[in-house]
Amino acid sequence: FFFVTMGVLRWLVHLFFKPSTEAKASVLNGNHSLGEVAKGLQEGKYKRIVCLAGAGISVNAGIPDFRSKAGMYALAQQWDLPDPWAVFSLDFFLQRPEPFYWLLQQYFPKEFRPTLTHSFFHLLDRKGLLLRVYTQNVDCLELLGGLDSDRLIQVHGKLCDAHCVGCHKQMPIAQVQTEVMQNGTPRCDQCQGLVKPDVVFFGEDIPMKFVRQAIVDLPRCDLLLCMGSSFQVTPFANLIEKVDDLVPRVLFNKDSAGTLEDPGPLAASGQAFRFHSPDNYRDVFAQGDCDEQILALCRQLGWEQELRGLHEQCSGVLNAATLQRLQDGQTGVVSGT
Repeated sequence: FFFVTMGVLRWLVHLFFKPSTEAKASVLNGNHSLGEVAKGLQEGKYKRIVCLAGAGISVNAGIPDFRSKAGMYALAQQWDLPDPWAVFSLDFFLQRPEPFYWLLQQYFPKEFRPTLTHSFFHLLDRKGLLLRVYTQNVDCLELLGGLDSDRLIQVHGKLCDAHCVGCHKQMPIAQVQTEVMQNGTPRCDQCQGLVKPDVVFFGEDIPMKFVRQAIVDLPRCDLLLCMGSSFQVTPFANLIEKVDDLVPRVLFNKDSAGTLEDPGPLAASGQAFRFHSPDNYRDVFAQGDCDEQILALCRQLGWEQELRGLHEQCSGVLNAATLQRLQDGQTGVVSGT
């Protein structure tokens, strides 16, 4: 309760009190680069880092970014959908679940391994610098990369659990996978309702854990690291607005996103990224592949070998066995830790 109250108070301060010109100039000393962020980390300025992760961090694991032309959304059009987003609409799923189950078939037979970026979360946590990771991804690769579940908020749900959409009874994810791979329709053994993994659909509520934790975490954050997201989907996109005005914000991404110039939910916001604005004093754009840019930061910090070592130790892969282990609450999916 104390931290929630403090979080609300800090948001009010954030809304009504703006920093001075001198305070702004001190954030990155006029140097909007990864080097300046690395310098701050080395000097111990940042000890409560929040990471915001999108689909781009899992592309190197082999998971397609569904927003891309070659992604799952384009593939789903073969089902003659009214639009690709219908695949993740609860109303559409209840009437026609087959397209979503077909998409699940693209996940279940594969074995996806966490990327260097996933291992970076684990590294930050080991160093005592990580406050939380907020992820749009449902693939659970953050957990398979060694991150403690207490440090992770899965904003859009997760593949490693499944429930009936009718009576909400939990169903074994391994059973759901078996039925999906046999082109079946998973049904609840209690009410015969449709069963799906705990992925948040349009028409379903965002987990309350996300709302409660964001109120606490974002005002306490002293460095915001964003990676692999287009920042087109709210309320996740709004998180970049919730940190203090003097907190540096870094975007690791192939393309600029979440800026004043980009169409989307942040376009009209005074708190959108200002990479290309003359009044930018805290936003850094690390353009390129997420893993490569994370490696570049780690090299400047002298962390590269430690990061690679954690990644090599990672024994977890996303498959039926590990999804079931995660549903059962088992840990230890990363060896050597």
